[in-house]
Amino acid sequence: MTCKIAFKKSVARDLKKIDKTQAEKILQKIELELPSKAKTIPVLTGQFAGLRKFRAGKYRVIFSIIGDTVLVLRNAVYSPGDRLKPVPFQRRGHAAQR
Repeated sequence: MTCKIAFKKSVARDLKKIDKTQAEKILQKIELELPSKAKTIPVLTGQFAGLRKFRAGKYRVIFSIIGDTVLVLRNAVYSPGDRLKPVPFQRRGHAAQR
């Protein structure tokens, strides 16, 4: 089953910070692969419980599934051996944890 894709404004800001060709590759991968794979990707635990991550090269796309829509929340740089450290954001009704 394929899902619709929606983006938060923060994704545009994240993509502006990286090389234009890399940003285009990330968007292309999101549009081609994420709609069909979204529901098969495991849910994260810990600080990011309930969210999911999708690999696009050296970047990770943080997203959530709401009904039949995939809401892309952030795009984060991730190096092998590092922990996932996207730009901090707050979910509605939750204070940032430190």
